[in-house]
Amino acid sequence: MRVWLFDRSGGISLNRIDIYHDPTMFIRAITGFATMELFQLGYYTTIMDLLLRLGCIEIEKCDKQRPENKKTERFALIEMIFHRAVISGRGTICWRAYHLDEDGKEMTDKEFVIKDLWRSISRKNTEGNLLKRATNALKHISDTRIMKYYYHEDV
Repeated sequence: MRVWLFDRSGGISLNRIDIYHDPTMFIRAITGFATMELFQLGYYTTIMDLLLRLGCIEIEKCDKQRPENKKTERFALIEMIFHRAVISGRGTICWRAYHLDEDGKEMTDKEFVIKDLWRSISRKNTEGNLLKRATNALKHISDTRIMKYYYHEDV
């Protein structure tokens, strides 16, 4: 038997285990995977369960000119609108979301799209920077059909 672990960067495996001749190694491998933290298994751990099983994401906005000015905002994740179903890749997921009030308990009427992905550090221009530039270039247009950039960060 061979045990594999897949995450966004690919897969790793243990050496082949003969569960009949070395049952202790098999038990150690399974116990190891079963006791790993979620982030070690490739899960995005900032997504949590809130508001009667309604997913929620917490974002800590940081002012780059004044890093001590941090503001935490919460968004209720209503619906997954895109998910790339591959084992190895950027792990792109897009959510339809609503901004939560300051208490984090009630949804406001502000609707958002949250895009979550892993980005290669070799890429110079982030998608967030490009969307920010596009929004700034179109800020004189008040068309409600045009999405507006809100915030992005690299974690």
